[in-house]
This record gives sequence, C-alpha cells and structure tokens, in this order.
Amino acid sequence: MLTVKILVMMPEGRPLCHKFLPISISDGRVSVETVRCAPSGDNSSHSLMLITASDLYNGDIGSVVRDSEDGFAHIQSISQRQSLAIVSIKGCKLSHAIAKHDSFIISSRVLSETLTEMMLLCPSNEMFGSLINAMESEGYRTKVIWSHVTKVEPLLTERQEEILKIALDAGYFNVPRKMELAELSERIGCCKSTLNTIIRKGLRAIVADYLSDKTKLLKNKEIR
Repeated sequence: MLTVKILVMMPEGRPLCHKFLPISISDGRVSVETVRCAPSGDNSSHSLMLITASDLYNGDIGSVVRDSEDGFAHIQSISQRQSLAIVSIKGCKLSHAIAKHDSFIISSRVLSETLTEMMLLCPSNEMFGSLINAMESEGYRTKVIWSHVTKVEPLLTERQEEILKIALDAGYFNVPRKMELAELSERIGCCKSTLNTIIRKGLRAIVADYLSDKTKLLKNKEIR
C-alpha cells in the first residue's frame, strides 16, 4: 500500500462540495474537512464534511438543508463551533477516478476555494501514477507533497483472535459470565496468567482501534 499526500487544484466550472455549504472559507475563519467521500451513480459523489468555525467567526452555521439541481447539502450542528454536512453533487469526476483506481481518500482539507489537500491510500506506485494521469486528464492539477509505503498489519495476532473467539463462544464476556478464567484456561490448555495477558492485549487492541475510528472525525479539534 502507498500513502500519499497531494495538493489538488480544481478545474474551473467543476462543481465542488464546499461550494454547497453556506459559508466562505476565504478568510480562514472557517475550516472544512472531508471525512468520507464516495462516488454515486454515473457522475455523482456523496461526502461527509466537518465544518469548524474559529473564535473569529461571528456567523451561525446551524442546521441547514440546501437543494438544487446540481446537488444538495444537509447540515447538522453538533456543537457551538462545529457542524457535519452530507453533501451530494453531480459532475464529480474526482471521486470516480479515485474509486476506479482502487484507492481511497483518507482525509481531505479545503485550503482555498479551488485548492484541496488530500491524503490517499493507493494499492501501488503504478496505480497511483495511473490515478494522477486520470485526474490530470480531467483537468485536475496535482502536486505530490510526500508519499511512503504503508505496511498493513492485522489488528490481532492469530493467537489473540483464536482465544478471543473461544472466550466469546464460551460466554466469558457475558454478564454474568458463563465461564470463569480458570475454567477457560483449562479448556484452552494455557495457564491463567498467560491467558489473561493474551485476552487483555487483544481487547486493548480492539478498544483502541474502535475509539481511534470514532474520534478520527474530530481529530485535533476541540468540541466546545
């Protein structure tokens, strides 16, 4: 896998997700990040966007629904300074090009009205090169900031997954428990202390991954 951060200059006249939002980002008082983006139909895209207003912003983003023939934006306030927006636009070639090259948008940040910073996950250098060619053929200008090979490691070891599955099926995690640690260790053939360590490390990995995914949306943001 290849992780890449690039700058993308949007072509003139092309519909842009943040253009459907009732805000201006030109003065830097409001930031917009794309949390998720996926192609839809032949030429549409759906995006989940996080809008964050700074202390200098005096407006009220609030909760808004905006519809037009080119798309829609449903905006829901989640705190005093932040809102989530679901945006759908027609004529988005970018999301389709990324999906066709088996790649994903990890994060995306709007820097100006036409400039966006993206972090992409691509299967290989070759696929990324093909993606860049496809983007530029559609009028998107790109600049690579950095790239590095990403090693994808499993969340759990085979042993952790095996033991957690046995413990789950045996009712070890039920409330109240159907099987205690001592009985479970006898069934697995492992001493209690070792078994306890394996279970705790496995659960820690699962919980950390879950909480990381849940808080990724608001990473480096302060909820007020």
